[in-house]
Order: sequence, then C-alpha cells, then structure tokens
Amino acid sequence: MGIPHVTQHGVVTLSIGAVLIEPSTSHWRYSDLFNLADKQLYLAKDKGRNRVELARIEASRKAPKREGDTSATE
Repeated sequence: MGIPHVTQHGVVTLSIGAVLIEPSTSHWRYSDLFNLADKQLYLAKDKGRNRVELARIEASRKAPKREGDTSATE
C-alpha cells in the first residue's frame, strides 16, 4: 500500500484471512467460519504480512464437532 505511518516499519501493511465456502455446506456455523478466517489472518501475518490467506471449504469437508452436538461429525 505504501501509506506512510509512524511506526518502526514506516508503512501500513495489509494482511487478510478469508474463507471460501460452497453454498451446500450449510452445516458450518458462523463462529466456526469466523475462527477459521482468524487462523488464516494470523497465518498471513506469520508469512510476512501484505498477504491474503484463503481457506476453501468444499461440500465434502465436515464442520468441527462440538461437545454435545450429534449433527456435525469430524
């Protein structure tokens, strides 16, 4: 971006974590998607900033199982 900013680095950086999900994967909860996107964000930062890290969720991928939940499987 090259926007001057008063820090030790001198410029603003942009790191993005995102999730791409197929519409047929409705068994994923919003909170699970948010947590996965957050993990992707920190992966982008760890890899050097100014990056985008994308997690793709295909229909065959199961949502994380939660304690007491019998509807989602790993």
